Amino acid sequence: MTHEIQILNHLKNGDSITVIEAGNLYHCHSLSGTISRLRQAGHNIADVWESNVLNKGRHKRYFLAGEFEA
Repeated sequence: MTHEIQILNHLKNGDSITVIEAGNLYHCHSLSGTISRLRQAGHNIADVWESNVLNKGRHKRYFLAGEFEA
């Protein structure tokens, strides 16, 4: 199963995902590229910036638009 299919199925289940989660769950280490390809295929994927819990910085959380409440 491709990363695009795995990530899309994850999002269709109503779940959101970060790069760390994608790596841990699906061994997907280029989530931004996967999301970009899914968007180009017509999927309405939104994102929000989140602060890192353990260190300074932030990361994006991706979700299907209209299906996730932060």
